[in-house]
Amino acid sequence: LNGMSPTMINQVQSMSDIPNIPLKNVQLDGEDLQSIIDRKGLFFMDYEHLAPLKLYETMFFYAPYVLVYKKQGSEDLTMGAVQLDRKPDADVFTNNMKETHPTKWQFAKTHLACADNQYHQFIFHLGYGHLAMEPHIVSVQNSFEKDHIISQLMMPHFKDTIGINFLARQTLVSEVKPITDKTFSPGTAQALELFLSAWKRYDFFENNFENDLKNRGFTEDKADGVKDYYYREDGFKVWNAIGNYVEKVVEASFKTDKDVENDKQIQNWALETSAKDKADI
Repeated sequence: LNGMSPTMINQVQSMSDIPNIPLKNVQLDGEDLQSIIDRKGLFFMDYEHLAPLKLYETMFFYAPYVLVYKKQGSEDLTMGAVQLDRKPDADVFTNNMKETHPTKWQFAKTHLACADNQYHQFIFHLGYGHLAMEPHIVSVQNSFEKDHIISQLMMPHFKDTIGINFLARQTLVSEVKPITDKTFSPGTAQALELFLSAWKRYDFFENNFENDLKNRGFTEDKADGVKDYYYREDGFKVWNAIGNYVEKVVEASFKTDKDVENDKQIQNWALETSAKDKADI
């Protein structure tokens, strides 16, 4: 919930949410998975975009499946089981191994943390946070004069992003000697493929903060029964504050839909932002 990638966890609604893999057959604390699902206590993570990548040089990584659950009578989440390989006969590491085989359990958790970091850094951070924002920033700068209210609303959120991206292309993901080629197990080229794989499914509106949480089974009113999900709880404070502020500013600046239609800068922005060869929303 509060690790490197808090957007990976999904609440399991039915057994069909879990692929037919060895992990599906485990029991957690002696309780079968269907029983845990019935009390809304089972969660699943799948690092599928790592699966097509090949081992690079002398480094290793996996594309894990993970089960997290709430124990009977508890609201806290517990790591339940990890499947590192995607083979039909893959080993499953369960949390009772911390007593019987602590080194194996630590091995599984370490590779899970590694996979989680690959996802966070190359999909959510570099990908959605930096690269995906570039066409939006260019679109705003191409379409609006600096004193336009929409430009004034948006530009603070873009501060230094283009400059940071430029420097990253010379260092972190350089075509010559990228720093990340030795610090990330798949290597830089494959790590960028990791992001591209996720990007093919990305939808600007469907993947917004609120919808993404909803699609993974989490709501602002915490009807999911999960507590201390700070990404959700703190995130909604920011999401609602920005949304309410922007709504008030826009309503004060544009009294009718006709005002928006007649604003050439907004129309140019909408055109460039939606163009398939540009921002492509």
